Amino acid sequence: MRLTIETFVAGQDENIAMEEFGRKFFQCCLKQKRKLLHSIGTTLCDFLNNVDNLYLLFGSEDEYELLSPPTFNCVVQHDNRQLLLHYYSSRKGWNFFVKGAIKCAAQMLFSSNVYIKALDREVCCNEKTNCQFSDNRTHTVFQIWQTSRSKTLNLESTNSFQDVISFNPKHLNIGIHTLSAMFPFHIIFDENLDIQQLGVLLFRLIGSTMLIRGKKIDAHFEFIRPAINTNFYSIIHRINSLFYIRLKPHKNGIEHKLLELKGQMVHLPEVDSVLFLGSPIVASLEQLQGRGLFLSDIPIHDATRDLMLVSEQALAQDTLKKRMEQLKHQLQQTSNELAHEKRKTEEILESVFPHDVAKLLIHKQPVPARFINNVTMLFSDIVGFTSICSRCAPMEVVEMLNRLYTKFDKLCGELDLYKVGCSFFKL
Repeated sequence: MRLTIETFVAGQDENIAMEEFGRKFFQCCLKQKRKLLHSIGTTLCDFLNNVDNLYLLFGSEDEYELLSPPTFNCVVQHDNRQLLLHYYSSRKGWNFFVKGAIKCAAQMLFSSNVYIKALDREVCCNEKTNCQFSDNRTHTVFQIWQTSRSKTLNLESTNSFQDVISFNPKHLNIGIHTLSAMFPFHIIFDENLDIQQLGVLLFRLIGSTMLIRGKKIDAHFEFIRPAINTNFYSIIHRINSLFYIRLKPHKNGIEHKLLELKGQMVHLPEVDSVLFLGSPIVASLEQLQGRGLFLSDIPIHDATRDLMLVSEQALAQDTLKKRMEQLKHQLQQTSNELAHEKRKTEEILESVFPHDVAKLLIHKQPVPARFINNVTMLFSDIVGFTSICSRCAPMEVVEMLNRLYTKFDKLCGELDLYKVGCSFFKL
């Protein structure tokens, strides 16, 4: 990589070259996904916090796992003038590349020039926040501030909102039962991973097993993605990622039909807990029923309900389309058979009648009467045909008739005769 960077920007320092490489990389991404990148967030902080989930849009889920993409967690400092960016990556030596990409994003998306400085991690983080990921990620902390004042980076516009809201839990105008019914697949767990609250549907599924397995969330759920160690602060540092969790089977082997949930983790600093807002991963009503759920179990605001109904409608339309294609194939086959029978009928008519007469009959036109002055009729018969059939084998009789009629046909062609059955007319 060093040779590549030195070739890319000859004569420059490696860190400067890496930063320039980051700028060029973001410019290439902007050319391909301009509309998408401009739609991620209204501020640089929102952009950085939501950039993690872009990897799923650029490739498949298997590629996502193989890439082991970096993670960004950006928070606004108390003065609302600076951002603190936590950068986690399984690759080393890419800090200046990240700085160049962020500077380019701030300039091209938010028309803001920023200055980025790497801080000492021990100063801005404590032992709890220095979590270890399953892929041994490095943790770098960047401090970001603008070189010129602009509302695109600081959050002064939110101060008016913070002045009117209350931070007293008693002022929360919603009850626990209502919250659990509105979000039937939510989980609240504390820093010890003890489940403090469940949605009504999850409580119906695992409420009885909590007496046996305990209240630990990892005793009931398996974290599929992202790949992290199951601890509170690992989850906090991947708070901007899309989480996939799966319900574990009972000890007796009875599984919950592999019920999987996807959703986001929300940090609740008021109670030092995490809220998981999830939805079941189902694509059809059959899958829904197979997991012991019903359509009424999914709240109306959840897009999963609409996706399943659209899926059922698409399935019905697909079935109807297949049925129509099958009928079309049968109709085509019947039409071909009818055309074949029609051709056979025309061939019979042409073999019995003269060509012009047969053509009129085929087109259902009247055939005018003809008067022929000179007509010769030949009636022929095979004398003793019954006796011949009784004494000869069937194939011998067939061969004899074949030779006889072949000779007749040859003579008809030579003498310009028209044959009807065994009768010949001299025109």
